[in-house]
Amino acid sequence: MRSGWSVVISLFSVWLSSASAGSLLVTVRGATGAAIPAAEIFVINPYLEASRATSSNNGTHQFNNLPDGAYRIWAVPG
Repeated sequence: MRSGWSVVISLFSVWLSSASAGSLLVTVRGATGAAIPAAEIFVINPYLEASRATSSNNGTHQFNNLPDGAYRIWAVPG
């Protein structure tokens, strides 16, 4: 069953001298496009390190200093 909300993800990469890291901006929106505040957002990086945050009133949260790689991202409405 589809829940009627989505996670919109924006990726921002920052290249450093010998190592690279970036930021991940996650926006959680409902079926009507309205932001979902207080959603729990989960991010797991390639090294199986998990990050968790709660979205703000506008449905967003930015994760900073993430190492390069593929991520699993999901959100649960608050």
